Amino acid sequence: MFYSHVLRIPLFCLVLAVGIFSCVHPVRAQEGGMLITPQRLVFDDHKRTETFILANKSSTAKRYRISIINRAMEEDGHIVDATKPAAGENFADQYLRVAPRSVTIEPLQTQIVRVTPRLPGDAKDGEYRSHILFEEVAIPNTQSTEGTSKQAGITVHTKVGFALPVILRKGNPDAHITMENPLTCPQ
Repeated sequence: MFYSHVLRIPLFCLVLAVGIFSCVHPVRAQEGGMLITPQRLVFDDHKRTETFILANKSSTAKRYRISIINRAMEEDGHIVDATKPAAGENFADQYLRVAPRSVTIEPLQTQIVRVTPRLPGDAKDGEYRSHILFEEVAIPNTQSTEGTSKQAGITVHTKVGFALPVILRKGNPDAHITMENPLTCPQ
């Protein structure tokens, strides 16, 4: 009798765990997508190469394009594409090398993306910022549709991308913070 009571609790927990995971697992597989780590890179005078790890968490092969873009934050907090740096800011795009620029990753596999700064010695001291954009690109369907049914259909592909900051620091960046008309909370 003692043994039957001891076995019931673990067996109940096992059945419960299998039931929960069998319901959760398909949803996670459908969500799929990419996972990138770390969330940003910061280079100083001593770092020569850093890496991002790009993971394909889906159940199908995915192709990704990797590029360097410039973004800026507006006063209201929105981040927008930028063509020219604001006063006192510097872009890092011309000083970054990224490899590879395009990659196809099989399901549940990873790829290392190397980022190397190439800041010239005569560059002024300060902080240079840009973003690395990871974009999912559709893989062309190479299967022939001849001989299949003559039904019409629509396929929708979502375009997913993440832009992660890369910061280059040279020398001692001169940073100043000022607050004009700060809001205060009543006590």
